[in-house]
Amino acid sequence: MAPSPVSTSEKSGTTPWGLLSLIVLAAGVIRVYFMTGFQGTDDLIFAKVAHNIAHGNLTPGTYIGTLRYGFNLPLAAATVVLGFNEFALTAYPLIASLATIVILYFLGEHLFGRAVGLLAATLTAFCTLDVIWAGRIQADAPLLMLMTWSCLLFLKAINRKEDMRAANRLLFMSGVLLGVGYTTKNVAIFLWPLFAFLAWYCAIGLFRLLWAASGFLAVFAAESAFFLWQTGDPLYTFTVQALHNKKVAAIVSAGSSEDLLSWPLAYPYWAFFGLQHVGLTFYLAAVAYAGYLLVRNTSMPVATRPVVVLLAWFLSVLAILTFYVMSWDPFVLIWKQPNYMLMFLPPVLILTAAWLMAMPLKWRSVAVACYAGTSLLFAGVEREVLAAESANARAAAQWYLEEGREQPVYCGVRDCGMVAMFTHYGDESKLIPYDDPFRNVAHVVDLSRARSGAVVVNQHWLKRSVESISHENRRLIASPPSDWKLIRVFKHESHGVLYWGTKLLLEGAERGWAPQPFVRLIERKVREAVEPDPLRIYQVGESVEAAKTS
Repeated sequence: MAPSPVSTSEKSGTTPWGLLSLIVLAAGVIRVYFMTGFQGTDDLIFAKVAHNIAHGNLTPGTYIGTLRYGFNLPLAAATVVLGFNEFALTAYPLIASLATIVILYFLGEHLFGRAVGLLAATLTAFCTLDVIWAGRIQADAPLLMLMTWSCLLFLKAINRKEDMRAANRLLFMSGVLLGVGYTTKNVAIFLWPLFAFLAWYCAIGLFRLLWAASGFLAVFAAESAFFLWQTGDPLYTFTVQALHNKKVAAIVSAGSSEDLLSWPLAYPYWAFFGLQHVGLTFYLAAVAYAGYLLVRNTSMPVATRPVVVLLAWFLSVLAILTFYVMSWDPFVLIWKQPNYMLMFLPPVLILTAAWLMAMPLKWRSVAVACYAGTSLLFAGVEREVLAAESANARAAAQWYLEEGREQPVYCGVRDCGMVAMFTHYGDESKLIPYDDPFRNVAHVVDLSRARSGAVVVNQHWLKRSVESISHENRRLIASPPSDWKLIRVFKHESHGVLYWGTKLLLEGAERGWAPQPFVRLIERKVREAVEPDPLRIYQVGESVEAAKTS
């Protein structure tokens, strides 16, 4: 049987590089403005691994994030070129996000034509989720680029009926890109069910998948050879991932406060209620489809086969990210994460663009303008929240650089990581964690035995990790002893979208335009999000400066 094309677009002239460049330029400005940088999570691990690689240390760690060489190697390269700093470490996710916009243009053009491609690129440029993750030192934006690029080549190969050699080369390169995606974040393998479906649906023969599989396996073999050389275990990634899954499953089964992360309906919930993460992306898709249904009898119909392909893409990834079993004993489904919703964007945004293009220009213009404006608004909200999240740790790092470098400093593990990063890991021996995120409290320092140095207390992070702190350390932090001298207090003040929005609400409540109890509830929730508990730094014993003076 001859392969069935999934592209219905005709040749529409040369690529509109001028328009596409303007879209990418605007997207770059938006992403740089909303850049958030370090947040004190896995980004600190990626930064340390990149620093090690840049200094010739390729040794794999024992945490899964240290093994993502498809991400860590480009980070290291960026620090070699630009220096070890926050912007250099954010450069690769930023570039990957901008590249994804271009790839989505070519995907949309391939499936529906140039106009849909340009509109899909425009929607991506403003998409809140993509804007925020382009400015974070995480593997998700590069992963999205590689997975989307892999899909583009796979779909182009399906349409190369006249040149099988070229088609097979595209399939091979599609597999290579997916392999690099796997080394970036192993959830990239969740595209394989889609590829199998496309091979069947487009009648290219399942055996043709071997070309894509061979490209993927070439990268996998290279990674396995590296781990065999470094650790003696060619499947070291799987070994570490299995251990990580057990730890996560134990935390979830113990009744973690993060139960939402294993809830099967987490993604639909975030899609329609977690607007600070995704903006109105999924609402726009629903409105676009409803509008298309209203006008489809009087406009050009949207081709069926590309719609089936994109729906299969979206539904297959959603199903796997929802029901993949992380652990059978105890039974725990894969953790749900807002950043994984990036993988839904290519099919959703291209479908949205196709439906919008079938609508009258006036309707389409209003919808896109509303989407762009609200997306920037929600990106501002998310940036404000993320800035508050890391403000205390940044303040601790600033204090350490100015005053604390000549003494031991006791801090939460995330605060210690932030301080270590800003000191380029030169003072790690002086930074002593008093908590552990995986509850190994027996292996952290006992603060009651500290006789000198400084204790950094960041309650904003610690209050959500009480189970990772020993009872004695928790008691001392809650009620510092008399010989702990308070030497620094830092209070983050927010002046972003949420701050001014709350002020307007309060003024409206005073004028009787809104119910006082409701507005006070909103104010309290906003304060919790953007005004973390103050950072406090205590001196234990005599400071170095005091000792020098005496």
